[in-house]
Amino acid sequence: MSWRNDSAFILESFGLNENLFLFTLSMSTGIFLVILFFGILANTFKNTLVEDENLRLHKILALVGAILMILFGIFQILILGE
Repeated sequence: MSWRNDSAFILESFGLNENLFLFTLSMSTGIFLVILFFGILANTFKNTLVEDENLRLHKILALVGAILMILFGIFQILILGE
């Protein structure tokens, strides 16, 4: 079995074969938005992160990132579940 057949089987088993375009668009949009968001945050907090280690800021950024990833995943599931 080639990787195309495997990926098609995985998508079909989750019922995403019909919504392949929407699935691809939402995944690529989500990845782009997360990278853009963290790029903006990294540029904003560059001086704080470089000057000394601020563990509280690192924890806040990690928490914000985790929450955003979870919320966006739930959002994608709700869109694809229609």
